Amino acid sequence: MSVKKMSMIATTVAVTAMAGIGTTASAYAADEIAYNTVTMTLTDSPTTANADSCHSRHLKLNADSYLWGLNNNSNPIVDSYKIIPRSGSWTSEWITLDEGYYTWKDCLITQNGYYTQKTTLYPDAAGKAAAVRFATVTVTVTGSYTWGTFLAPSSSV
Repeated sequence: MSVKKMSMIATTVAVTAMAGIGTTASAYAADEIAYNTVTMTLTDSPTTANADSCHSRHLKLNADSYLWGLNNNSNPIVDSYKIIPRSGSWTSEWITLDEGYYTWKDCLITQNGYYTQKTTLYPDAAGKAAAVRFATVTVTVTGSYTWGTFLAPSSSV
């Protein structure tokens, strides 16, 4: 079976919906961290022939400053099992968001020897620009990884 097919079969969606940030307009705890992650098999030697992977969720956010960053170390018990951002690559930053609904999308784009991780927040509100960030990451050992991004409201950090 090809690596491309194996990668697609091994993908197990595990989007984490934290109680604090939901998809309805109902009240929620504004201090919860939200995750947009997926668990799948990644190779330590990807090529552009491998399949890319994307996942997304729709959520409502309060107006706040959020720490937005990579969620990449999937197996803290085994130190060598890591997705490591390359030197100088984006890993996290503070972003101020208006209250409203957003589509949050994360993609892992295969390159030759590494991956480009793209994360995007698309506001539903007309006239608002999407926020897009890129990170270049390397997988140290072929295996099952949980990857994606997190949004932590200022009250949770």
